[in-house]
Amino acid sequence: MKPFEMTDIYPVMGDFRPEHYRQIDLSGLHFDNPVMVQTGLANYLAEELEIYPGVKFLYGGYLEKRNFYTGSTLFKNDRENRNIHLGIDVWAPAYTPVYAAEDGQIHSFAYNDGHLDYGAAVIIEYPRYFALYGHLSRASLLGLYPGKPIFKSEQVGELGYMSENGGWVPHLHIQLIMEMDNYIGDFPGLCSESQTEYYKQICPDPGFLVLGR
Repeated sequence: MKPFEMTDIYPVMGDFRPEHYRQIDLSGLHFDNPVMVQTGLANYLAEELEIYPGVKFLYGGYLEKRNFYTGSTLFKNDRENRNIHLGIDVWAPAYTPVYAAEDGQIHSFAYNDGHLDYGAAVIIEYPRYFALYGHLSRASLLGLYPGKPIFKSEQVGELGYMSENGGWVPHLHIQLIMEMDNYIGDFPGLCSESQTEYYKQICPDPGFLVLGR
């Protein structure tokens, strides 16, 4: 499958400046104690920002195999762990605003309050695809309804604190979805290794939503 590409996209974190972004790879992180996942992530991200003081957004993770998804039953089944990441994460402080990539409408939204789940999530239906915005603040869901128009560069919401975003270090999980099936305010953000080829077709690389190209 060719990479999914769009032009004239408004970046989901706002006006794009390359010097403000640094791509990172979390596949090498290991935590012996699941309780330490958040502390370990926070320390790693803080170290990256200290090394690169001009950077505002750390991002990455599409199809990344992550070995630290061990703290929740959400990521396990009887046969395989779900540890292949299907979206891109953009790490930034809580309350950082996020924006619509182009004109569309609200497909659905929900507060997914399980441990290490999405927290507040909004799914926007754009003309050629759907986009899931996960780990938002609960306030981001106020005033929404299915079918509500949303316009390019309009603020969709803001990043949530740990206490409301599923228990994560604040970040945006942005995921491209071609077929929603019957999901409402939710969609798998991880798959097992054996499912990777299948989900690559449904969830192509959402990099253009972050970088605007």
